[in-house]
Amino acid sequence: MFHLPMSGLFGRGRKDVAEDRTADQGERSYQRFTVPGAQAGIRVMKKKGFRRVLGEMEYFPLSDISRGGLRFASNCLFRANAPVEATIYLPEQAPIELKAKVRWFGVYPGISYTYHIGLQFLPFAEQADAQHNDVESYRRLAKLEKIHGDPELAGAEAEANQKGAFVPA
Repeated sequence: MFHLPMSGLFGRGRKDVAEDRTADQGERSYQRFTVPGAQAGIRVMKKKGFRRVLGEMEYFPLSDISRGGLRFASNCLFRANAPVEATIYLPEQAPIELKAKVRWFGVYPGISYTYHIGLQFLPFAEQADAQHNDVESYRRLAKLEKIHGDPELAGAEAEANQKGAFVPA
């Protein structure tokens, strides 16, 4: 994992640090929701000579999830656009494994952690490969959203999806 020293906290002006989005999280394509007791396992892809290998699995408190990504609490920053493998551990369910990349970070409002880290899932396809997640993972995220999400927001998203947003079959 890429750890930054605490000096220059947000790495302003650095191209290798995810964008500071503390003040504005931007518009969302999908509703964020929380799953009580869920945890994130993150493995960062690292260069080893001419190859890329996955680092050790590290575990973080999961702040929220959407069908497009997740947010977790951390005491270290991650390199911008770093490829990662994220595993969402759910109580009494099989974990969901997803490929993602680091998209943003922000200051964590609590005292236990320093940052929120935002991941964006890679696209979903019927056949998972190095650049795509399995569509079944998307379906599981959509099912979790129905259970744990806000029903009013779900209706607005369904309307937006009919206007052309991507929804796997």
